[in-house]
Amino acid sequence: MLGLLLCAQAAWCYEGETHQRMTFVAARQFNLCAPEAGLPVLTPLQVRYIARSSVKEAGSRVVRSFRWGFYEREAEKSKHLFWLVQTRLHARLERLTTNALEAGDLLEYYSVIGQLMTHLQDMSVPVYVVPIYFSRFWRLSMRDRLSIYPIDSEALTERLESIACDALLDDVGAPSELVSSLADETINAIQETIPGQAPATWEAFWRFGREGRFGRYGPARNRFGERTDFQCGEQTCVFLADDPLYRDFASDRHLDALRSSLRLMQWAQQQQP
Repeated sequence: MLGLLLCAQAAWCYEGETHQRMTFVAARQFNLCAPEAGLPVLTPLQVRYIARSSVKEAGSRVVRSFRWGFYEREAEKSKHLFWLVQTRLHARLERLTTNALEAGDLLEYYSVIGQLMTHLQDMSVPVYVVPIYFSRFWRLSMRDRLSIYPIDSEALTERLESIACDALLDDVGAPSELVSSLADETINAIQETIPGQAPATWEAFWRFGREGRFGRYGPARNRFGERTDFQCGEQTCVFLADDPLYRDFASDRHLDALRSSLRLMQWAQQQQP
């Protein structure tokens, strides 16, 4: 099932710098594992094509959010959960995949891979798979707090290095399947109990709507990374500013994004023209 690639007016995706850092960390680990998997490594120039295109894709979505990136739920007739069939962005994902397979040269090819990388990595941000919808113009400056949470490249590199290459470069499908898989991982993570805060789950921050409807921020509000408290059962759950629980949850989402990035790189090297 495809995760909804939703860039709503207020809850923007990862910023370009985050995509670039993720891409460089993932490429480093991919090149360590590629020989073992019998795959060609990515050259520094190819990595830069991917990163540059990914940053550009992330930076241009402010305009596209009012065009193909913005999703009108009332217009969707499908009964599938999260409107995952025939959305504008699903169509774009398929077009990008086709563009990659039909690329005339390596510059074009790896540039399209960078565009795909942006949307794939965004599926690790809960607000895009819940999804949470904003339509009020005065919230244009709002940011989902997890989407701007700092990425710890050094710690993530260590975590990647601790995983066997055959687990990182597993059986891989088309980009749409990678998007689906990462979205499912994020959905599962949101539904998990917060350590030490039972019975609360991470839906305290991102609450799913009923099937076929958008979700919303939960009682913890859009305060990920900040001090917040909310009622959970018969007690009050409390998060401190920069709470270790925040760091662990964000790190897990970043790691999921990196593992998916490696698999997109694997697909790219297998399909290279």
